[in-house]
Amino acid sequence: MLTKYPNLGIKTEMESVRGLIINEYIVYYETRQSSITIHTIWDSRQNPDSLVIK
Repeated sequence: MLTKYPNLGIKTEMESVRGLIINEYIVYYETRQSSITIHTIWDSRQNPDSLVIK
């Protein structure tokens, strides 16, 4: 789905990174001209203070 609609996710504080909510998880990703880089898959039931996007 991301390959067809790369801007589907919500914007984050980081300009080029978006978050796509899938059930209890958020997939943080970045799109480039010819690729999609997944930075983190985060279980949203965790404490949000422990979230680190690499």
